[in-house]
Amino acid sequence: MEKFNKAKKVLDEKLMTEGLTKSEKTILDNINKRINEAPIDYSEVGGARMEPGRQRKFETGENPYKKYGVSQELVDLLASEGFKKSIEKVKRALGDKAAVVEGNPQQVFMQLMMLAMRDLQSIMGIQGRRKEEIEELAENLVTSHFNLDKSPWNKRVRLEATLTSGPMGAAEGMRTSSEQFSQEEVITAFKNAEKHKEEIADFAREVEELGGEFDSEQAEKVFGKKMEDDALQSFEGERGKRRMVNTMIQGAAFSMGHLYKTLTDEINAIDPRLMELYNISQSIMEHLYWLYPDMEQMAGSGGGQLGQSSFEEPEDEGGPFVIKAKAPTLPLLVHELVKGLFDFMAWDSLPENEKQAQMVLGAEDTLPGEIWDSLLGPVLWSKFQNIIPANIFEDDKRHIQLYLFNRFSRLSAEDMKKLTDSILRGDSYSQEMIKRMIGEIEEYLKNQPEEEDEDKWDDDMSWMDED
Repeated sequence: MEKFNKAKKVLDEKLMTEGLTKSEKTILDNINKRINEAPIDYSEVGGARMEPGRQRKFETGENPYKKYGVSQELVDLLASEGFKKSIEKVKRALGDKAAVVEGNPQQVFMQLMMLAMRDLQSIMGIQGRRKEEIEELAENLVTSHFNLDKSPWNKRVRLEATLTSGPMGAAEGMRTSSEQFSQEEVITAFKNAEKHKEEIADFAREVEELGGEFDSEQAEKVFGKKMEDDALQSFEGERGKRRMVNTMIQGAAFSMGHLYKTLTDEINAIDPRLMELYNISQSIMEHLYWLYPDMEQMAGSGGGQLGQSSFEEPEDEGGPFVIKAKAPTLPLLVHELVKGLFDFMAWDSLPENEKQAQMVLGAEDTLPGEIWDSLLGPVLWSKFQNIIPANIFEDDKRHIQLYLFNRFSRLSAEDMKKLTDSILRGDSYSQEMIKRMIGEIEEYLKNQPEEEDEDKWDDDMSWMDED
């Protein structure tokens, strides 16, 4: 699709300046028809198609990313890339059965759902005899990957995995729909009177310096309207920021949920059939997000979740935060542990004002919202990873990714929008910003004592200014 848009731009410019030949006019007409009829690019996925309603929501802007300000062209490109990656993953897992993913989306959904349920039953039958071993495998895998067994993490974070026997109800704190707030409620919660009081005072000084007469009543009206507009804009900015943070968290979980593949020997020792079952069931379950008709409505019912994660504050002063995960398979346990860990690293990303924070959570932390996070999270996370220097993925430096995500999540709404736009465009600004952040993180860590005081954790989570 990107190639079509570039060709269209060239031909449109030539049409305006010197005109087109007959063959060029035919090409431009075909390009316009292709762009108008199918903004989602299916050129590299054979006969595979996403659910028509899902495609429509991408193409008509009925999605949170268009509302966040991502251009329609980029939304189409991200959706096309996300679907393509999902198809490639599920085809690799299915092997000689790969053709089942092509054809009518409804029929493909039914066939894949039957395969996933069949394999899930087999997995749970095998795992049932090794529950504690599998829970420990998941905990140890994520712990070692991020060096959580080393100071200071070994004292501050503990992972707890629980293998379940099937679907669960809605997770605590996850809403089945977005809370709605009136303009009056938003303005009351987000207005910044002190900021505008200073602006009025500055304006009064400027008027007096120019020899004019300051009209305080008129100024109050003008700045009062500005204060209301700023409050509404601030709420929308914080909502967009929260959606992007949630999307990145889910993207990290989908990406690193496949760490279980590094446990080939351990999994084969449990049962030689298990790795193939994991690969097929996991890839299918991830791909079903693209195929289920109106999955937001299904999620809004609050039931049928396979995995859940949360983090809890220490029971004892100075004790560790506990990242908890529940799921019926090892891959899903790893997914939920990573999700819980990154959610924990973003715990201070919300507004400091409690009322504002609760309104943002009410509007954005929903089960239907998590569907969108699951669709585009993996491709957004991949683009984020692509600008991180390769050495940060080495064994002894992976924990820096946690600090980096904390730093990213604590950006102001405006700065996060600027950085994510740059990441999506792939320009040099994002690379420079990430490089700078990592340099500051490494400098900070270099200056920390090996054994930290018991009461320093809160400072660690707000360790650097936002500018």
